[in-house]
Amino acid sequence: MKPVSDCAFYTHLTAYLDEMHVFMPKRISSATCSAVAILQCDAHPDNAEDYFEEDEDFIDGLLRGIYEWANNHEGLLEYLKDRYENWGDDDDESWLFYIGDTNRCHYKSYEEFAADLDLEMIITIFNNCWERSSQFKFPRGRQLLKDYPEFKVDYSKNKKLKGDELLSQIKKDIIPSYEKIKSYGYISINKNEDEVANVDEFFQEHRNALETKKNNGKEIKDHLFPSAQKIGKLSKGKYLIGDLSRCLSIADKTLVDEIKTLERFRSFDDFDEDETLPIRIEDYIDYENKILENQKIKKGNKSENLYLCGFGKKSDGSQFVYILPCIDESYFQDDNGGRYFQSSYCLVCIKVDDNYVNTEVNMHSYVFEDDFECSYFNNYDVLKLGDLHVYSVY
Repeated sequence: MKPVSDCAFYTHLTAYLDEMHVFMPKRISSATCSAVAILQCDAHPDNAEDYFEEDEDFIDGLLRGIYEWANNHEGLLEYLKDRYENWGDDDDESWLFYIGDTNRCHYKSYEEFAADLDLEMIITIFNNCWERSSQFKFPRGRQLLKDYPEFKVDYSKNKKLKGDELLSQIKKDIIPSYEKIKSYGYISINKNEDEVANVDEFFQEHRNALETKKNNGKEIKDHLFPSAQKIGKLSKGKYLIGDLSRCLSIADKTLVDEIKTLERFRSFDDFDEDETLPIRIEDYIDYENKILENQKIKKGNKSENLYLCGFGKKSDGSQFVYILPCIDESYFQDDNGGRYFQSSYCLVCIKVDDNYVNTEVNMHSYVFEDDFECSYFNNYDVLKLGDLHVYSVY
């Protein structure tokens, strides 16, 4: 039993790690998450030199170098000790172990770290990811909640709130976030057999409840009615989701280089190697208007073209989705367990090459097997991409 591709085991461990971080450190220790992250790091093809023999096939080396070594208690402890002794002096935080004296460190010594390991959980995750990567190139839905159902919040018995009862609860909660929508009883099952929020049904009931109240003589201002902005359809393939400035640099370097010629970037002395250049959606709109102006086409000023969400165009003519979150939050999550961060106040879903393997912790890649519709529920801060929801976490 071997992974179906060089990156399959790495990809499965990455998805699992994303889910684990939500429960750290209250329910899953930092040491346990670190151990999975260390295995994940070694599982990437670019990091194979430590345990590979010359000219060895990558998957054979993975089998011999990690799987046969670390899939039992004794071997796992030996593996982690070896990695600590090799990496421990890299910095003040003992990279990935978080052992040291800085405020980010959870442990003062390796002994503290080792004592906080949940060996059984690590080995279960290790073996399950290995088995699943031997069947599928990409994870199918949330794995942690399938393997550890005790981590799941069970909303299945919650009464489905409607009418005044729903409006009263929304008023108490202030913001009907994604998890709140599930707690109101609006749940569906997606193709991965995961429970997800039924945002479409909730949206319709929310509007109906407000409409009924208005028809009964209660003054309801228009801005209190939630809106769903249907953005359009994107073609199937692999997409990278995350902060605009980071994702654009990976997905379309040509477009980034062209945007850098705008007036705003003349104040930067040297940014050729800087992938974190603070590109904003306004820069893209400026660039687009500059192109249209050169083509003698008038499209109006920037403020008229900058919406909460919409389509942008890559340099090859293909489209990508962007949203400007209504609530200024930097942390997003999705139904698959992926986590996203945005620092440019803009989140994008942009197509990348099928062979692209994401190694960034602040973004996530997702394969859409069919063309998919894109909608943004700005009152709930939920972006719906096909059957995938990307939502703010408060």
